[in-house]
Amino acid sequence: PGADPAVIALQFEGVDHVTVTPAGELVLKMGDGELRQRAPSVYQVVAGVRRKISGGYRLRAGGTIGFEVGAYDRRLPLIIDPVFDYSTYFGGNGNDAALAVRVDANGDVYIAGQTLSTSFAFGVPTNVFQRSFRGGSINGDAFVAKLDSSGNRLIYFTYIGSPGEDGALDLAIDAAGNAYITGFTDSSGFPMSNALFPTIHGTVDPNLGLYPNDVFVAELNTNGSALVFSTYFGGSSTDVGSGIAVDPAGYVYVCGYTYSLDLPTDTNSFQWYLVGSDDAFVAKFSPGGTNLVYASYLGGYGTDEAQGIAADSQGCAYVTGYTVSSGFPITTNAWQPNFNNNTNGVTGFDAFVTKLGPFGSNLVYSTYLGGILTDYGYRI
Repeated sequence: PGADPAVIALQFEGVDHVTVTPAGELVLKMGDGELRQRAPSVYQVVAGVRRKISGGYRLRAGGTIGFEVGAYDRRLPLIIDPVFDYSTYFGGNGNDAALAVRVDANGDVYIAGQTLSTSFAFGVPTNVFQRSFRGGSINGDAFVAKLDSSGNRLIYFTYIGSPGEDGALDLAIDAAGNAYITGFTDSSGFPMSNALFPTIHGTVDPNLGLYPNDVFVAELNTNGSALVFSTYFGGSSTDVGSGIAVDPAGYVYVCGYTYSLDLPTDTNSFQWYLVGSDDAFVAKFSPGGTNLVYASYLGGYGTDEAQGIAADSQGCAYVTGYTVSSGFPITTNAWQPNFNNNTNGVTGFDAFVTKLGPFGSNLVYSTYLGGILTDYGYRI
């Protein structure tokens, strides 16, 4: 009460141009895209009733943004709120973690993760691939869900799980609305379909009855009712899929990290052998998962883990993650050719950014990205 809203100022860095529409919406232009903030909700509560006040964003001198506010009672609090299109919980009777989110051209929202819930208040639809929780007491089952653009209708929800521990760590969507998922599983009973590698790798632990984690790569059809393909990928030790992408031609790219000496690489791969205790890896599958185009390690003598991957229309893969290796594969044209050691003698991680050619046999470029402390790359 009594405060002046004109003193509120916002400033945005890293944008090319800032405009305000006649409706009071804020438009931030960045390259070929834009970020649009709807006009805020301005109101007062008078005698227990919410009263709307006219208002919106206002462009001020020096490129800062303020608020345009209509007449109101200055003796009462004035509320200027951002506008939510929607916000919702999503979970059941156990622990639920959404670890990836994507949006398609229609604005429909896809989420993937892991869940220990055996039931949900909304009820699992009957026409989905897997209606029932299958097991796991730590991570539970992987899941994929799709919400419509309004956020108030569930199009589908499906488990994708085994009697062991499973989790989906990343998700990609193609132009048709098929969902591509990668993550980890420690079970020989993970659902397979048209699998290039139908059997889990490694040897079961005689005490725990579990296999070392293997990567899984799967494609779910547009209505969540069936797997187009699902396959294991890995070697005899622990392997985890952290990132997945699909290019316009339908090729599927997966990255992660591995402790295995025997990933299905060949001598044409950029790096066909494990160097450190664990290395990052990159793999490319043909559309429908019918063929492995390439698989390559990517690492030095320390710990290296890939976390995020993207692909372009030329079939190149872009990978980020983090490394503690001073010998990580770096190209001669690297923006940051040297690993940054911590000045206090404690070695931290650097992020890395790497581009592989379409057949995985060469690095177009690869660079460290970090300062004197620890830096991680997660998505690209």
